[in-house]
Amino acid sequence: MSGIFISFEGIDKSGKSTQAKKLAGHLRARGHEVVLTYEPGDTELGQEIRRLVLENKSRGEIDATAELFLFSADRAQHVNELIRPSLDAGKVVISDRYVDSTLAYQGYGRGLNLDDLRMIQNVATGGLKPDITIWIDVDLQTVQKRELPLFSDRIESEDRGGEKTFFQRVRQGFKEAYQSEPNRIFRVDGTQSVDAVFKDVKKVFVNQISVRDLYKIDLKDWVLSTIEKVEKGIDWNCAWKETYFELGGKSRESGRKFSPMNGTEVLYRLGRIKGSRKPFRNPELKEIWNCSTNGAYAILALEYILEKPDISRSALWTRIQERIRSELGEEPAKFNQGAPTVAYKLWHLGLIMHDK
Repeated sequence: MSGIFISFEGIDKSGKSTQAKKLAGHLRARGHEVVLTYEPGDTELGQEIRRLVLENKSRGEIDATAELFLFSADRAQHVNELIRPSLDAGKVVISDRYVDSTLAYQGYGRGLNLDDLRMIQNVATGGLKPDITIWIDVDLQTVQKRELPLFSDRIESEDRGGEKTFFQRVRQGFKEAYQSEPNRIFRVDGTQSVDAVFKDVKKVFVNQISVRDLYKIDLKDWVLSTIEKVEKGIDWNCAWKETYFELGGKSRESGRKFSPMNGTEVLYRLGRIKGSRKPFRNPELKEIWNCSTNGAYAILALEYILEKPDISRSALWTRIQERIRSELGEEPAKFNQGAPTVAYKLWHLGLIMHDK
């Protein structure tokens, strides 16, 4: 799959649908082919399922397990009819709700067994996970202050007139998912203005996708194939250039002059990249700086990312600059996002070894 899969999550009326639409428009304006979709209901079968599970009619209660399987049937159809073909075609897919909603609503909200839910969702999706999940987090008090109809479908009507414990449990479900998968799920404060929220959404996207979008090749394949060549005796620079073009890279500039692989080389030589046979080393920052400024930027980026996985690129770069000035007495580049961005992506791909 060569496309990018992004999901938006949050309690009802959190603003996630608005942000999904804004991101789709932003990316389309920059030339990306975007599929904006939603769950449940964005297939012909899904429309019938949506009518069954969400229409607020006096047809009697739907059993929680029956509700789960109806949503899962919608998701299976959604993945196989729309999401997976779009990703295979290289498109950006933005989905308003996905698997995390089931875990939050049916698991934490309804109290169904989480292990059972995960197994059923894995079957329904064929194991397909989003590259990025953006959780628009708001408390119920903020939602109630907004000039929006709070209750419009059967699930949104939960806790009507009560203490809203159902949505408190759902929000806790999203929170625990975020804490358990910080390299996929990113929290955005949804209590801000629409524009401020969108600014944070764009930061998450840029942090995660910029390298892949820039070079148009799979970074994981690029790194591992380069390492394989190096460990067979090929010079590092020759190895990453050859691999770049083998994987379909088109930019002669990236393939010959500048590449994020300059910083990656230092991570490899420090034994930081899984799959290499290099022993792990943890040298002083000065030694890394003397070897490669890109390497120093990458190492510092990893340290800060481990502390705060959803740190913005601007905050990350500011902290790196401050550390270099204070600890090394050196003047860092005014702008160097290549090595930190690649370090972020390598960590996200599970390629990084680090001290705890």
